[in-house]
Amino acid sequence: MDIRATVLLVAGLLFPILSAVTGAVSVAVSWRTGRHVFPIFVPFIGPTLLVGWLLRRGVPVWALLMPWVTDIGTLAFLLAAPRLAREWWETSLLTRVAILAGKHGSAEATVSLHRSGRYFLRKEWQRSPGEFGILGMGELGDFEWQDTDLRLLRDGGGCRSLRPSDDGFCVDEDRDFGEASLRGWILNRKAKQVAPADARKDALG
Repeated sequence: MDIRATVLLVAGLLFPILSAVTGAVSVAVSWRTGRHVFPIFVPFIGPTLLVGWLLRRGVPVWALLMPWVTDIGTLAFLLAAPRLAREWWETSLLTRVAILAGKHGSAEATVSLHRSGRYFLRKEWQRSPGEFGILGMGELGDFEWQDTDLRLLRDGGGCRSLRPSDDGFCVDEDRDFGEASLRGWILNRKAKQVAPADARKDALG
């Protein structure tokens, strides 16, 4: 028995099977309950190992394509890659024009604003040893100016209004954001200056 070939086959099948099963479970749960459960998609690893197994078997060249076109994880990644690349660019360091930051209790938050009109909010908690709870979360959305207020329009709904004050930007929210809430926080300017109370929309340009 070729032990190496067996290892390549077993390990190569593990990841595509994991992707297929969790993908099916995600679809079933979404269809039955309306809730979204994220599947575990692992691209490239399974097909790469299976190609190694096929090469040891001496199969025709065209057969080497089969692991790639039948792996749900790899196909899902390739389909999502353009969107992921666009989202990365829209909130990358290369497009960032300003950062707002604040702290409340054990939580800290930063909001980065980008030339694309997008923002990225990062909220983190400093937990004591042995303390349970969420450690961090992220949020994407669009931002716009309304008079002197900076409005953060969250993807999926909801709006935060950042009103200029002597201390910075005071945050108000149109709904309960749960753990992501920043209501009542004061966010201060970092990096490039964000429009003060008498500035126009183009101050970020």
